[in-house]
Amino acid sequence: MRRRELVAMTLGSWASAVGLRSDDADVPEIVDVRLDATELTNGDTELSLTVRAESKSPVNWLTRRLVGPNGTILGGGYEIPYDEVDDGVWEYTESRTISKWAPDGEYRYENVSVRNEAQEESVEWPDDVGTTIETGYEADEPVLEDVSLRADSLEAEDTELELTLEAESNAPVNWLTRRLIGPERTILGGGYEVPFDHDGGDRWTYAESRTVSKWAPNGSYAYETVSVRNEGHRESDEWPDPIETTIETEYVAEKPVIEDVTIESTTDANGDTRLDLTVRATSNAPVNWLTRRLVGPNGTILGGGYEIPYDEVDDGIWEYTESRTISRHAPTGEYRYESISVRNEGHLESDDWPSEPSVVVGEDDHCFIATAACGTPDHQHVGTLRRFRDETLRGNRPGEAFIRAYYAVSPPIAAWIGKTRIRRSLVRRLIVSPAAKLASAITSPESTADD
Repeated sequence: MRRRELVAMTLGSWASAVGLRSDDADVPEIVDVRLDATELTNGDTELSLTVRAESKSPVNWLTRRLVGPNGTILGGGYEIPYDEVDDGVWEYTESRTISKWAPDGEYRYENVSVRNEAQEESVEWPDDVGTTIETGYEADEPVLEDVSLRADSLEAEDTELELTLEAESNAPVNWLTRRLIGPERTILGGGYEVPFDHDGGDRWTYAESRTVSKWAPNGSYAYETVSVRNEGHRESDEWPDPIETTIETEYVAEKPVIEDVTIESTTDANGDTRLDLTVRATSNAPVNWLTRRLVGPNGTILGGGYEIPYDEVDDGIWEYTESRTISRHAPTGEYRYESISVRNEGHLESDDWPSEPSVVVGEDDHCFIATAACGTPDHQHVGTLRRFRDETLRGNRPGEAFIRAYYAVSPPIAAWIGKTRIRRSLVRRLIVSPAAKLASAITSPESTADD
């Protein structure tokens, strides 16, 4: 094991052993979960899940799974601000309507947990909360009667694809699943909830439109695995054949190249920090996709990619800025972006940006105790310890644990040290100077720190 890793692990173990993590006291705790069911005038049932939690910092995330008689209806989590109903007590109510056509039986919420702005997560609520719904309506399995695809040329030389579905169902149809395949890759897939139009009787229709850029590759575009679902949670068989069309244009896109990536941080009057990630790329076709991962002191905060139009700031140069706010309650330390790539309207993807831009959030750049003892953040010892922090402790969990512990306890200690000259002198000679020499030996074995 390398010496730097051993030092980081040793300091991290010390931090954990003495319980000096700055965020340990701010793990949210769920104190109550309840489920209310209200019958509506049209025969549907509204489920209201209310979650109450205690937390020093605002609670802003809910994870849960809703299970019905036929299986899971929804799951996962999402960011949402809770109401502070009392000092340090946060509450949120999620509502969902269960159609009168849904199957009779038990509906229950499982795996309920919350997260706060300190990026700490509660333990799951130990009990499921459920209710029984009985309406007497029974939905039949929907049947796809027709699926068609129309391709229209637009004035901008793009092509609009319109997928039209006709289904028969005694219950309203409210879900579409499909996959769109282009000449070189899957363009989109999965399903989503959407109300179909009622054309009378048991007939339901819906049209989905998507624009294919003139820069997209020439060839076949096909919809596959098309199916629908109704409010009775019944799903149709897949449409048996792909529905396709051919698109031909004279435009040929080239692979985009990322030219620059920067990150800037701005702290507002409330102490929250806004991160602005700016990506600039060259491409003969418009750039319209960003993939990235944001990693904080406690792990991944967000990841994946999304479609977004970039601004053309110069001929063939495209730029986009993504902003995200880091709460003042979030853990202090390094926040970095990884695996950054872009894609253009030709469905071509750049290489990943080779470096990982980062900023330090919530920490002064100097060391509190060393600065108090030396009298200035510009002292050589302070610079040596700062380099030790950045080069040895950062980037690994034990080292980050020690940094969080240090920044949790050092401000009041530094204030006490700075009150008298004798304290400053003693701490500088007995603690700071030896620590700087050791740090220098670890980060730069060929040199040592001078007194």
